[in-house]
Amino acid sequence: MSYTKSFEIRWTDIDANRHVTSVAYAIYVVETRLAYMTEHGFNQQKLQELDIGPVVLHEEYFYLKEVNPDDKIKVSLELKGMTQDKRFYKFLQTVENSKNEKCVSCLCTFCWLDLKTRKVCIPPADLLSLFERLPPTHDYKVLTKEDMPRF
Repeated sequence: MSYTKSFEIRWTDIDANRHVTSVAYAIYVVETRLAYMTEHGFNQQKLQELDIGPVVLHEEYFYLKEVNPDDKIKVSLELKGMTQDKRFYKFLQTVENSKNEKCVSCLCTFCWLDLKTRKVCIPPADLLSLFERLPPTHDYKVLTKEDMPRF
Protein backbone atom coordinates (compact mmCIF):
# COMPACT_ATOMS: atom_id res chain seq x y z
CA MET A 1 0.00 0.00 0.00
CA SER A 2 1.43 3.38 -1.00
CA TYR A 3 1.96 6.34 1.29
CA THR A 4 -0.83 8.91 0.79
CA LYS A 5 -1.56 12.44 1.91
CA SER A 6 -4.89 14.24 1.58
CA PHE A 7 -5.49 17.83 0.54
CA GLU A 8 -8.44 20.14 -0.07
CA ILE A 9 -8.35 22.15 -3.29
CA ARG A 10 -8.06 25.84 -2.40
CA TRP A 11 -9.38 28.80 -4.36
CA THR A 12 -5.81 29.88 -4.97
CA ASP A 13 -5.15 26.54 -6.74
CA ILE A 14 -7.65 27.36 -9.50
CA ASP A 15 -6.93 29.32 -12.67
CA ALA A 16 -9.34 31.46 -14.73
CA ASN A 17 -10.60 28.34 -16.55
CA ARG A 18 -11.55 26.71 -13.22
CA HIS A 19 -8.72 24.19 -13.59
CA VAL A 20 -6.27 23.25 -10.88
CA THR A 21 -3.02 24.90 -11.95
CA SER A 22 0.05 22.87 -12.80
CA VAL A 23 1.89 24.75 -10.05
CA ALA A 24 -0.67 23.54 -7.49
CA TYR A 25 -0.15 19.92 -8.55
CA ALA A 26 3.61 20.40 -8.27
CA ILE A 27 3.19 21.74 -4.74
CA TYR A 28 0.94 18.83 -3.73
CA VAL A 29 3.40 16.17 -4.91
CA VAL A 30 6.34 17.90 -3.21
CA GLU A 31 4.35 18.32 0.01
CA THR A 32 3.54 14.60 -0.07
CA ARG A 33 7.20 13.62 -0.42
CA LEU A 34 8.22 16.00 2.35
CA ALA A 35 5.39 14.84 4.62
CA TYR A 36 6.57 11.24 4.22
CA MET A 37 10.06 12.24 5.34
CA THR A 38 8.83 14.50 8.16
CA GLU A 39 6.48 11.84 9.55
CA HIS A 40 9.50 9.55 9.79
CA GLY A 41 11.79 12.00 11.58
CA PHE A 42 13.45 13.75 8.66
CA ASN A 43 12.23 17.33 8.97
CA GLN A 44 14.05 20.51 7.89
CA GLN A 45 16.11 20.59 11.09
CA LYS A 46 17.27 16.98 10.67
CA LEU A 47 18.26 17.57 7.04
CA GLN A 48 20.16 20.69 8.14
CA GLU A 49 22.04 18.60 10.73
CA LEU A 50 22.88 16.03 8.04
CA ASP A 51 23.91 18.87 5.69
CA ILE A 52 22.11 17.30 2.75
CA GLY A 53 19.25 18.45 0.59
CA PRO A 54 16.72 16.84 -1.75
CA VAL A 55 17.13 17.54 -5.47
CA VAL A 56 14.49 16.96 -8.13
CA LEU A 57 16.27 16.30 -11.42
CA HIS A 58 13.19 15.80 -13.55
CA GLU A 59 9.43 15.77 -13.13
CA GLU A 60 6.91 14.73 -15.74
CA TYR A 61 3.15 15.15 -15.37
CA PHE A 62 0.32 13.32 -17.09
CA TYR A 63 -3.07 15.04 -16.80
CA LEU A 64 -5.86 12.48 -17.08
CA LYS A 65 -8.97 14.01 -15.54
CA GLU A 66 -9.99 17.40 -14.17
CA VAL A 67 -10.24 17.97 -10.45
CA ASN A 68 -13.20 20.10 -9.37
CA PRO A 69 -12.49 23.33 -7.48
CA ASP A 70 -13.99 22.26 -4.13
CA ASP A 71 -12.85 18.63 -4.31
CA LYS A 72 -10.62 16.75 -1.93
CA ILE A 73 -7.67 14.87 -3.34
CA LYS A 74 -5.18 12.33 -2.13
CA VAL A 75 -1.65 12.06 -3.44
CA SER A 76 0.21 8.76 -3.31
CA LEU A 77 3.94 8.10 -3.24
CA GLU A 78 5.54 4.89 -4.54
CA LEU A 79 9.08 3.91 -5.45
CA LYS A 80 9.42 3.22 -9.18
CA GLY A 81 13.15 2.53 -9.16
CA MET A 82 16.55 3.11 -7.62
CA THR A 83 20.07 2.85 -8.98
CA GLN A 84 22.19 0.01 -7.71
CA ASP A 85 24.52 2.47 -5.96
CA LYS A 86 21.49 4.06 -4.18
CA ARG A 87 22.25 7.56 -5.49
CA PHE A 88 19.24 8.14 -7.77
CA TYR A 89 15.54 7.33 -7.34
CA LYS A 90 12.35 7.48 -9.37
CA PHE A 91 9.00 8.04 -7.72
CA LEU A 92 5.52 7.62 -9.09
CA GLN A 93 2.93 9.89 -7.54
CA THR A 94 -0.76 9.75 -8.34
CA VAL A 95 -3.43 12.34 -7.60
CA GLU A 96 -6.92 10.92 -7.09
CA ASN A 97 -10.15 12.83 -6.59
CA SER A 98 -12.74 12.10 -3.89
CA LYS A 99 -14.27 9.40 -6.15
CA ASN A 100 -10.88 7.59 -6.19
CA GLU A 101 -10.45 8.38 -9.89
CA LYS A 102 -6.89 8.86 -11.11
CA CYS A 103 -6.55 12.48 -12.25
CA VAL A 104 -2.83 13.18 -12.49
CA SER A 105 0.33 11.07 -12.48
CA CYS A 106 3.78 12.44 -11.80
CA LEU A 107 7.12 10.75 -12.44
CA CYS A 108 9.98 12.24 -10.47
CA THR A 109 13.72 11.57 -10.73
CA PHE A 110 15.39 12.48 -7.46
CA CYS A 111 18.73 12.46 -5.64
CA TRP A 112 20.41 13.86 -2.53
CA LEU A 113 22.97 16.67 -2.56
CA ASP A 114 25.82 16.93 -0.05
CA LEU A 115 25.60 20.65 0.76
CA LYS A 116 29.32 20.89 1.62
CA THR A 117 30.73 19.29 -1.53
CA ARG A 118 27.74 20.22 -3.75
CA LYS A 119 27.81 16.70 -5.19
CA VAL A 120 25.25 13.90 -5.38
CA CYS A 121 25.55 11.68 -2.30
CA ILE A 122 24.14 8.53 -0.80
CA PRO A 123 21.93 9.46 2.15
CA PRO A 124 22.65 8.11 5.65
CA ALA A 125 21.48 4.53 6.23
CA ASP A 126 18.34 5.47 8.18
CA LEU A 127 17.18 7.91 5.49
CA LEU A 128 18.05 5.44 2.72
CA SER A 129 16.06 2.78 4.56
CA LEU A 130 13.05 5.11 4.65
CA PHE A 131 13.02 5.27 0.84
CA GLU A 132 13.72 1.57 0.45
CA ARG A 133 10.61 0.89 2.60
CA LEU A 134 8.36 2.84 0.23
CA PRO A 135 5.96 0.53 -1.57
CA PRO A 136 7.34 -0.35 -5.01
CA THR A 137 5.33 0.15 -8.16
CA HIS A 138 4.26 -2.97 -10.07
CA ASP A 139 7.00 -2.14 -12.62
CA TYR A 140 9.77 -1.28 -10.13
CA LYS A 141 13.26 -1.71 -11.56
CA VAL A 142 16.89 -1.13 -10.74
CA LEU A 143 17.69 2.04 -12.65
CA THR A 144 20.56 2.25 -15.12
CA LYS A 145 22.07 5.19 -17.03
CA GLU A 146 19.54 4.57 -19.79
CA ASP A 147 16.69 5.23 -17.35
CA MET A 148 17.98 8.67 -16.40
CA PRO A 149 16.70 11.82 -18.13
CA ARG A 150 19.05 13.30 -20.70
CA PHE A 151 18.33 16.84 -21.71
